[in-house]
Amino acid sequence: MLASGRQAEALREELTRLICPDPEHEPPCPVPWSASYTDGADEPELDLRYGHLRGR
Repeated sequence: MLASGRQAEALREELTRLICPDPEHEPPCPVPWSASYTDGADEPELDLRYGHLRGR
């Protein structure tokens, strides 16, 4: 998906509430999962592949 950093962080927080049974627990989480995002600036192949979504 194409999202701003703020939007991606909000989505990550929502996913945490859905996936993790107790988001306030000490690490590690009993449910194995991860989430990450990139702005694509350091990954030119992503920009080449998906840059058109930004209207370029």
